[in-house]
Amino acid sequence: MKNIFLKNKIYPLILVIATFLVIIPTFNLVETIIGHDAIFHAHRIKEVEEAITSGRFPLYIGMREDVVSADPIFYPYIFLYIPAYIDLFFNNLSFVCNLSRILLFVGYILLGYYSAYMITKDKFVSTLFSVTYTCTHYIVANVYMRSAVGEYIALLFLPLLLASLYNIYFDEGDKWFCLVIAYTAIIQSHIITAFYVTIMVAIICILLIKKTFRLKTFTHLFVSFILILLLNLWYIVPFLQQYASKKLNITNSFTENVIYMSEFINLFGAFKFNNMYVRTANNYGIPIIFYFLIIVAIISYFRFNNENKFYKLGLYSFFAFIPIFILTFKNPVTDFILANEFLSSIYAKQQFSMRVIGRSLPFIMFSFACLVNAALITSEEQMKKCFSNNIYLFEKIKYAVRAGILFLVLIVFVIFEKETIGIGYKDLDADATAPRNIGIYATLVSMFDQEFFFKNYME
Repeated sequence: MKNIFLKNKIYPLILVIATFLVIIPTFNLVETIIGHDAIFHAHRIKEVEEAITSGRFPLYIGMREDVVSADPIFYPYIFLYIPAYIDLFFNNLSFVCNLSRILLFVGYILLGYYSAYMITKDKFVSTLFSVTYTCTHYIVANVYMRSAVGEYIALLFLPLLLASLYNIYFDEGDKWFCLVIAYTAIIQSHIITAFYVTIMVAIICILLIKKTFRLKTFTHLFVSFILILLLNLWYIVPFLQQYASKKLNITNSFTENVIYMSEFINLFGAFKFNNMYVRTANNYGIPIIFYFLIIVAIISYFRFNNENKFYKLGLYSFFAFIPIFILTFKNPVTDFILANEFLSSIYAKQQFSMRVIGRSLPFIMFSFACLVNAALITSEEQMKKCFSNNIYLFEKIKYAVRAGILFLVLIVFVIFEKETIGIGYKDLDADATAPRNIGIYATLVSMFDQEFFFKNYME
């Protein structure tokens, strides 16, 4: 019975613990963490509230006439109706922002699990992917440090979009409607991400062109994209009109704030950089390089000879990750892109080169989960021979090892997290900002050592 409990309950338990860890900074009824764009998005929520009370729906605000910038046509308002309605009821915007982050991370955990399970039908892989994707520092920093509302909502649906494409191309295609949901959600959250996701989808369709024009696959794709277009025409048409009529001032931070590979792999913060984007890249790079090294080690161990389906899925996903990740930092490929006027104009639209990391995350985290599972299956097959007379003990060891790996991932996240949480707390309904920076690591420390907490995080 204990083994059955471990087998059936450990994965939900890990998902609950992971959710708890990432929402710790929201445990505040009065104040909320203020990241780079938090005030801007708080004003957008208030604009939605005004639209609701005046009976306007849907809200569409074009570019400001006095400022030539990308604000706010790249940031649709649909998802802001959720916090707006909640704030109208509670009249406490800080509480609403914290509650919204809780709901967001619950969504990351559940959609991450569902997306991976749609492909693998394996609970361990789905749990490991959900935890690593949700707890990766790029996602956490986007939510708390950058307050990049549009982008982190878009990244919530990116795994679902990729999983639905897999379902259409390599499975029964019965989840084609998930492509409609995910693509629409990305368009209605962050148009910049939608632009690059469209390029990514186009490349996938071209690379798989033989499968693309199979009757069943083509039918699912055609119906999906027609529905996506119809569902979003109300936003796409005025967006294109404004985009064509205005000259946008979009910062190409790759040339102005270039990230070098040597800075990206600064695992333990041995060097400090003055540039905000480089410091951010270091924080984001920690877990990515950690998982990257493990993936390379597993691939090197198998030497491309493993026929396990999880090994193949992990390998192909890793090969998809590499060309996307290369676009993150300065190298000959990005130098070539920037030297070409057409390619450079496309590349510059993402505004910050570090945004490429977000689009590469589903691939590396899925690769990591699949390859770890493939390595475990191979090890378990060998170990089972040694426990042929005691299968019960073998099963206990098997699930204990898998549980240990999942807990190790959470430990790695907590250890490296402390530099990725935002600027400080603020009551959005007041003017004062509290002079403290409390992240997950700091909160956990405070539970056990109040003196250490006040000395390091309150002074």
